[in-house]
Amino acid sequence: MNKLTDEQIKNINKSITERENHEFGVKDVKLLAAIADEPYKLDKQGDFYLYKGLIDKVAKLGYLLSVQKPFKSCNIKTAFIAVITLLKLNGTELRASQNELQSFIECLKNGLESEIQQWLINTVVSDK
Repeated sequence: MNKLTDEQIKNINKSITERENHEFGVKDVKLLAAIADEPYKLDKQGDFYLYKGLIDKVAKLGYLLSVQKPFKSCNIKTAFIAVITLLKLNGTELRASQNELQSFIECLKNGLESEIQQWLINTVVSDK
């Protein structure tokens, strides 16, 4: 399974902040690294992943980016693009209208992990 690194997520934020003329910067480098690694975390014994499938991993990444806000600006937009990018990296696509995408952005803003996950379950075309 392909993953997004903290450096790739940082580059997503940089691209967004430059395009929108917002301040770029990582508030906490260690926090960003922890967020990028969390979806791939193993249990304490190292026997199994805490987040099993792609949807679980993508939902966790989007949730953590939107709630923990590791960047100086554009955290929600970064979470949104990171989610879409991670899905695409793993050969998965969304089938969503503009209104449905806006609904997902609202899920990210609300910071409710279960809403984020449910939206992905309802919208992802194929989960490898």
